[in-house]
Amino acid sequence: MAENSHISWTDHTFNAWWGCVEVSPACTFCYAKRDDARWHSGNPHWGKDGPRRFWNDGSQKAINHWNEPLKWNAKAEKEGVRKRVFCMSMGDIFELLPGDHPQRKEMEIERHRAFKLMEKTPWLYWLMLTKRPENWRLTPELWQFGYWPSNVLFGMTVEDHKRAMERLQWLRVIPAPCTFLSCEPLFDSIQDDVAMYPDRISWLITGGESGPKARPNNPDHYRELRDWAVYHNIPFHFKQWGEWREPLPGEEYNTLKGRAGNPPAYLIDNSGHVHCTREVAGRDAIPVIRVGRQVAGRELDGRTWDEFPGHYKCE
Repeated sequence: MAENSHISWTDHTFNAWWGCVEVSPACTFCYAKRDDARWHSGNPHWGKDGPRRFWNDGSQKAINHWNEPLKWNAKAEKEGVRKRVFCMSMGDIFELLPGDHPQRKEMEIERHRAFKLMEKTPWLYWLMLTKRPENWRLTPELWQFGYWPSNVLFGMTVEDHKRAMERLQWLRVIPAPCTFLSCEPLFDSIQDDVAMYPDRISWLITGGESGPKARPNNPDHYRELRDWAVYHNIPFHFKQWGEWREPLPGEEYNTLKGRAGNPPAYLIDNSGHVHCTREVAGRDAIPVIRVGRQVAGRELDGRTWDEFPGHYKCE
């Protein structure tokens, strides 16, 4: 758990467990897997056979872990301002372990423990973000049949056209009153995909990848989602450029990898493919330069897009 999270679209983070297994391209350079390996190098919690880390041993540390959201809720109620909680930042609440995994039943118990905690904390907006929307029926039966808590938002990661085709269809089935998309990183144009669901998307988040192996994305794909969201009056949140951003006006760069001097740049063609030279990428290719997450910042076309769904959007 973490109070006062550094993630721009949430206030806190909470994890029912640590650990996961990669399922799509957005997972390739997973920050959670990287952090877990750094903090628990001797006992990593990733992979289909890896043990998950739970807080259910009855220790004071475990008790404090599960009580912390209750404190956040009490504080939010006292202040009269609801807070957002990202669940889960170090795993996926809808992960379903294989039947022969020794912790499968344990995960089911902790998952429903988390759902009950959400019901007990109405002053917290719980942001459940998953890459497994097909497993949404792991929620309590009452949620599935018309009693989904209004403070629980269902979100899914959609990083490219293929994943959009696979995942967005579940928006028509999931009964959550408030749903959102996290398109970070964003490898393809998915404007045509999201255009089919303007009535089922309550919030749209996008941004670039960070970390030493971050992959550059086409900035126009961010703009497509922004313009679509603005047109449909859907809150839009640009989390970050990440490691890569567009050159600023007059900023010099080069397109030869490894060359000293100006920031190194790649060129991205209209299909989102990355190239080193304009001769290969085409004359209309867009340059992106690697300057680092802190320097790149969060402004898109001169504005910080920091929009959130209001409570009226979710009820």
